[in-house]
Amino acid sequence: MLICYRSKLAERLLFGNFRTMMFFGIVITKNAVLSATTKRHEGTHVRQYVECLLAGLALFVLAEGAAILCGSHVSPWWLAAVPLTYYAMYGAEWAVSYLYHIFRGDARGKWNDAAYHASAFEMEAYAHENDPDYLPRRRWYAFVKYYGKL
Repeated sequence: MLICYRSKLAERLLFGNFRTMMFFGIVITKNAVLSATTKRHEGTHVRQYVECLLAGLALFVLAEGAAILCGSHVSPWWLAAVPLTYYAMYGAEWAVSYLYHIFRGDARGKWNDAAYHASAFEMEAYAHENDPDYLPRRRWYAFVKYYGKL
C-alpha cells in the first residue's frame, strides 16, 4: 500500500477533521505518521477500490462483448470511467443513505455523518480496523455483506 505523508493533495482535498483518505488506490494524509489502525482502515479501502476497479472492468468487457454480438461497440470513453467505479458506488450509496436519514427524520442536523457511517465501505473498514489479521484473510468483495445494514 502506497502512503503519501504530508501530502499537498490531502491538504487541498480534506476538510474538517479528516486527515487521511484513499485516493485512487493511494493513501494520502496530512500527517507525518499513521497509526496501525488508520493504516488497516485505509488498507481496507484500497482493497475495496481494487475490487471495484476489477468489477468495472468486467462490466466494460461484458458490455463490449454484448455490443460486438449485436454488430456494434461500446465507446472507448466508457473505459476511462472504470477507475471511477468505487467513487460512483460510494457516492450512490451515500446519496441513498442521506435521503433515507432525511425522510426517516433521525440524525437531525447530522445526516451527512449518518450517511457516511452507513456506507458499506465504511462499515467494513471501521468493523475491522482493530484486527491486525483482517486484511490477509479478508475475502474478495467482503463489503457486499454490509449492504442493507444501517
